[in-house]
Amino acid sequence: MKNIQFSLLLLSGIVLCQTMTYAQENNYITSKYDFIPGEKVIFFDDFTSESIGDFPAQWLTNGSGEIVTSDKFPGRWFHITKMGYFIPEAKEDFTDNFTIELDFIPMTTDNSETIRGFIFFLLTGSLNEPGGGGEPGDAGFMVYLDSENLFWKNWTMQYDQRLNGMVTFPFRSGEKYHIAIWVQKQRVRVYANENKVLDVPRAIPTGSKPNIFRLESDQTSIPLISNFRIAAGLPDMRNRLLKDGKIISYGIQFDVNSDKLKPESYSTLKEISDILKENPALRIQVVGHTDSDGDDASNLDLSKRRGAAVKNELVNKFSCAAERLESDGKGETEPLAENNSSVNKAKNRRVEFISIKENPKSSAAPANKTAAPPAKSISNLETGTFKDSRNGKTYKTVKIGTQTWMAENLAWKTSGGCNAYDKNEANAKVYGYLYNWEIAKKACPTGWHLPSMEEFSLLISGLGGDTAAGGKLKEAGAVHWDSPNAESTNETGFSALPGGEYDGKEQFSQIKKAGGWWTTMEWIVTDPNLAETKGKLAKNITLKNYSDDTSYLNSYIFDSINPKEKGFSVRCVRDN
Repeated sequence: MKNIQFSLLLLSGIVLCQTMTYAQENNYITSKYDFIPGEKVIFFDDFTSESIGDFPAQWLTNGSGEIVTSDKFPGRWFHITKMGYFIPEAKEDFTDNFTIELDFIPMTTDNSETIRGFIFFLLTGSLNEPGGGGEPGDAGFMVYLDSENLFWKNWTMQYDQRLNGMVTFPFRSGEKYHIAIWVQKQRVRVYANENKVLDVPRAIPTGSKPNIFRLESDQTSIPLISNFRIAAGLPDMRNRLLKDGKIISYGIQFDVNSDKLKPESYSTLKEISDILKENPALRIQVVGHTDSDGDDASNLDLSKRRGAAVKNELVNKFSCAAERLESDGKGETEPLAENNSSVNKAKNRRVEFISIKENPKSSAAPANKTAAPPAKSISNLETGTFKDSRNGKTYKTVKIGTQTWMAENLAWKTSGGCNAYDKNEANAKVYGYLYNWEIAKKACPTGWHLPSMEEFSLLISGLGGDTAAGGKLKEAGAVHWDSPNAESTNETGFSALPGGEYDGKEQFSQIKKAGGWWTTMEWIVTDPNLAETKGKLAKNITLKNYSDDTSYLNSYIFDSINPKEKGFSVRCVRDN
């Protein structure tokens, strides 16, 4: 097996909003990263379908190269080893608006610090006659990488049009770059990682339309490329989501077989967050999809984790309200194309954003209602009791699916870290105590435990997902929940009660309006901008009832992130 070993330094870290500004006399450069990929994949090659050591079958060349792996960079790479041109055989129409992306590792034969003698071309011509020379095709735009500069020029055989320019951006040998090229009619923008390095308004010559992308290498330039993608069409995400109710996005990208988001996802995420902020009544489901490589269960798990990662990024990095987002994954079960080629597999690996249609609110419960209606039953509902030997309290229990839960909030008073709401013990008798996270982890009696996020997720998914489960878990009526508490049936017998919350200092709030239940999941902070919160956050599950805000339907349940010192309720689940 061919393996390229590098003595390289990996990128030390990438901040999604980082910008760099470069001087350029014609003001073509800006520091705003606004790249969004096209909406239809027409060519893709990550070289996984080829054998190591072979030249990739989907490319034309008069030079040479081979597919390799790297000890430093995961995946397979196309290593250009001899000077010449290299053209992906993309035979579909590029359209007036299209994007090109590739991962790029500069390398040279003379071990220079920066790459020299490497060219990107956008050409109007024929794949049957790819040709050679400095100005191939009938018309074109080229970007020439030379030391610390990018030189660009355009030309056409039909019109006497020639423009040229230069910007400064060093592509350093041994470093990995994500190159993105965005063509909108005549305008061409080029990005390297999160930086826009070139923006030429009249790059594509008048009267021409590119249909060929070409790489060209001289005798000193031997780079590696991977994850090469051409996508046609300019996505109109606002109209698609608001009018059609759905976006299919290829702008959300992850590390291989991972739910770790790549930095180039930033602009698409920002666009989604802007749509949410501009439309306060909108709620979105984020759904991950995979191709068919790998086993079904792993693909389903990966797609769910990716959907959740996108949701979490929107909440934590873009300040979107968690209750307006839910996530899911479909694995390989809903392909857009047959999984019989790298292009079709790339079409199936996607993230979808789906508008959640709100159910009309039911009429408010009568103001003089004094008792909760009897709970409806579901199939296989098993109820019971459990006596806590520590204080003799007997709890109702209910088996839902394969899980057995306490059907009451925990009311065991620990020596510290727990409080009755408003420090009034009468409230604890009804709603249980409010525990900080550290105490909550060990507050359940022997044979029971604080639920994990996965256990809550299993419960919620078995009841129809985020949009339906809340109503089936909440106690019905307006005795313990404020009116209207519509759409709450308690058909599970779980009898969720709104115990409110405690800020960890002196303030109590939200009793009868909201309930939060701790999970065992600590929130792992990787963003250096949030370093001060590292080790201080954990997840809980939340139900709310706000009569004046349709964002909080009574049937909706969601997860939240909160400081560990805050006080929330605990629901124990029986050990397996």
